[in-house]
Amino acid sequence: MLLGSRSSSLLQQRAQILDQLATLLAAGIPLQRSLGMVKLPRNGQWGQLLQQASRSIDGGETLAAAIAANQPQSRLMPPYFDVWTLGVLRLAETSGALAAGCRQLAIAALQERDRRRLETAIGRSLLALVIGGLTLGLLLLTWSTAFVMQTGFWIVVITVGLGFSWVWQQAYYGPLRATLTPYLRQWPVLKSLWEAQACLYLSELATPLRCGIPILAGLDLMRRHVPDPEWAKTLTLMIHGVRSGRSLSHILAGRMPELALQLIRTGEEAGALDEMLTKLGEYGQERLAMTLRQVETLLRPVGILAIGGTVAITAIQLFTGTIQQLPD
Repeated sequence: MLLGSRSSSLLQQRAQILDQLATLLAAGIPLQRSLGMVKLPRNGQWGQLLQQASRSIDGGETLAAAIAANQPQSRLMPPYFDVWTLGVLRLAETSGALAAGCRQLAIAALQERDRRRLETAIGRSLLALVIGGLTLGLLLLTWSTAFVMQTGFWIVVITVGLGFSWVWQQAYYGPLRATLTPYLRQWPVLKSLWEAQACLYLSELATPLRCGIPILAGLDLMRRHVPDPEWAKTLTLMIHGVRSGRSLSHILAGRMPELALQLIRTGEEAGALDEMLTKLGEYGQERLAMTLRQVETLLRPVGILAIGGTVAITAIQLFTGTIQQLPD
């Protein structure tokens, strides 16, 4: 859960940097000067990164290459600029639409920040439910609160908490995602989450399209960036289909919600695919937020029940102990 909080903060900072850079570039200020004029976040190594990137650009590097070569590398922190962001920056700079690319990436970073915050809230609710259920189960088994004062109990709680956080991160963002997705998608709520996530994945294509990047280049970049292996396969099919002259709505039939297909079809017919993909992202964001809030609403009473049961049993034991200590 801590990693999720750090990631949200980093996305917020990235959005601030990119938004300012987009404004400065759109005003006609050269890239190197724009990097020096950006107001930096208080935390992080942004100042050092931008200074080093500016020097690399002075040596003939592109913005994306300069950032990739100079950004700090840490296993405990996500990169300041991920592969997708760097890829879009590279293509946008090549096509002469760097300002537009920075603006779109800033918007995308804020949207991802909001999603991460929701996901972190759900993870914390699940963690509280697991620990509350563990404590309540021990109370029911032993009918005693003495274990709460024992070091072993807290070691178990900390171990469970850290283990759960690791599994959550691996299942949502890491290698366990590919293993668990086919099973978890059988549940209606989780299927709804997956469909919302698919809409958000596809909506990212709007960013390269608005930067003047060809659709095939955008799809190839998405395929290399997307964390879901099954969605990566879908993107491969989309690339082959577009090369053979088929429309996206035809390629994705049966693989996306019907509303998503309608939006894509409308965008293709009207020549405004990027706008429809943006609306698709808004739809996916709303659906994801609504589903996550529903999950949180379901989890909260269960967590309250577990905590309430623990408090009730503890109160009964204290009351019983007090009565037994009274003189006859």
